[in-house]
Order: sequence, then C-alpha cells, then structure tokens
Amino acid sequence: MGYFWEFTGLWQETNMLYADWAKRHGLSLTELLVALSLVEQPQGCRQRDICRRWALPKQTVNSVLKHWQLQNWVLFAQEPGDRRVRRVTLTPQGLAYAGEIARQLIQTESRVWQRLGQETSQEFLDATARYNQYFREACEDEGT
Repeated sequence: MGYFWEFTGLWQETNMLYADWAKRHGLSLTELLVALSLVEQPQGCRQRDICRRWALPKQTVNSVLKHWQLQNWVLFAQEPGDRRVRRVTLTPQGLAYAGEIARQLIQTESRVWQRLGQETSQEFLDATARYNQYFREACEDEGT
C-alpha cells in the first residue's frame, strides 16, 4: 500500500512541475498540452483527439482553441468525410508561437533526461510502461 501513496504523490508533483513550467512561460497546463498536440501534428488534428490524449474536458480545450482562433493562431476546417468534425491546424503565427514553446520544453526535458543518463532513462520508461500495462490489466480483471 505504501507504493500507492508514494507514486500518487510523485505523479501529482510531476503534474505540478509541468503546470509551473507552463505558467512561467505564460501558459496554463492545458494550453501547453494543446500546443504540444498541435505542434506534434502539423497536418492538424481533431479536438477530441487532444481531449483523449491528455484526458482534458472538451469545453476546456474548446475555450483554448477559440481564444487562439481570435489571436489567429489556429484554423478550423471541416473533415471531408464528416462535416460535424473539425480539424484544427496551427497558422504560421501559431506555429511560430507553439513551436517555440515546444522547443523550450524539449530543451528543458533534454537536460533532465541527460542528467538521468541513458540506462536510468530507459529503466524509467520501461517501468512506467509496465506499470501502465499492469494497471490496465488490473482494471480489466475488475471488469471496469
């Protein structure tokens, strides 16, 4: 049972570290995550994909995107196969802004990964992937 509390505390601390990083760069954590999603997918993505990837409420993501649309940072286009679905893409101004934010975050994270070293980094990623797999399996065993 002790691992549960320690892991949960570390997970929350990690979230707070990213929220603080975002705040120091003039963003909310949600804005940071939306920016990362859009930079990662320059061809655009659906709002629901952003929501699913980061477990964010649709209204929250929609508010960010509407604000960025007013700033001419994003464009909305209807999906060819489904007119109800809109694809979001960064404008050149949005890409310059979000791309710089992503570059700075990658630079910060790179310093962290470098300090951890290759072996520890790989062990951390492997252990986290295993934890997620085991948690998913435990949920399936519960029938949830």
